[in-house]
Amino acid sequence: MKKGLRNTVMSLATLLALVSCGAPQVTEEVAKQRVQEISERRQQEDFKLPTKITITEKSKIDAIMNLEGMEMNVKENIDLKMVLDLDNYYYYMETITSAGAMKSWSYIEGNNLIIAQEDPSGKTYSEVPLEKPENYIDELSASIELVYELVLGDELLQITNLEEPLLDSLGITGTFDSDISYTSSAEGNLGIAIEANISDVSIDIEEGTAPIKISSSLDAKISFDNYLLSSITETMSGNIVVEDVNMDIKSSKSTLKIKYGVASLDKPNLSNFEKSN
Repeated sequence: MKKGLRNTVMSLATLLALVSCGAPQVTEEVAKQRVQEISERRQQEDFKLPTKITITEKSKIDAIMNLEGMEMNVKENIDLKMVLDLDNYYYYMETITSAGAMKSWSYIEGNNLIIAQEDPSGKTYSEVPLEKPENYIDELSASIELVYELVLGDELLQITNLEEPLLDSLGITGTFDSDISYTSSAEGNLGIAIEANISDVSIDIEEGTAPIKISSSLDAKISFDNYLLSSITETMSGNIVVEDVNMDIKSSKSTLKIKYGVASLDKPNLSNFEKSN
C-alpha cells in the first residue's frame, strides 16, 4: 500500500501552513514595531525563558487518495503532546494516530536518567548514570533546543516576505499568493493572519526520489503573546501528487497551543516495562 508515501503525504498536508484573534487590527508598520520590541525584550538580561512548557497539537485530515487506480477515503486524527519541566528534570512526548500511541519519558530517578518508551510493540526503559542532576540538560539538549526553537518562533517573526520562511521551512519552491493582515493589543502581542494559494510547487525529498507536487489554498493564524509563540492554527484544502499517488484533500485542520508555567509530571510505572541494556 506504499504506507511510507501515504504517511509522507499526510504529514505534509498537516504542515503546509502556519496565526491571534480578539486584538485590534494594525498596519504592517506597527507589526514590524512589535517584532522589534519582541526581539529587543528577548535580549534583555532579565528576560527568562519559561522552565515549564506544555505543547499540544491536534490535526485532522479528510481526503481521497488515488493509488494506482484504486480510490480510498483517508481520514486521520493526529494528536501530539510535549511536556518540558526543567525544574524537575522531566520531558515527555506523545503521538497518537490511528496506528496507536507512541510515548517517551526522560526524567531523573535517584542518580539515574530514566529513558522510557511505549509503543504498540511494547514497553522498554534504560538507565543512564548521572554525576549530578544538572547533567540531565546536557543529555537531552537536542529535545530541549527543539522545544525552545518552537516557542521562540523566530522564522515566523519575519514580517516582510513571510512566504519565504514558510516555503523554505518545507524545502519547496513555487508560487505563493497571499493576503496577510496583523493584529496587536500591546507590546509583546502580535497576531498574523494569512490567506494564501500555493501553486506550481515541487518538493525534492532526497536525491533519487520522485518530487512531490502541490497546489492548495490555506488560511492560517499565528499568535505571539508575552513575547513568545502561543498558538498556530491552519486549515487547508488542495491536491498533492507523489509518483502514482494522487491525494485530493477535502479538508485539513491543525491547531497548536502552548501553555507556559504548566507541566504535569506523569511518570510511567516501570514495573510494567522491560529494562534494556
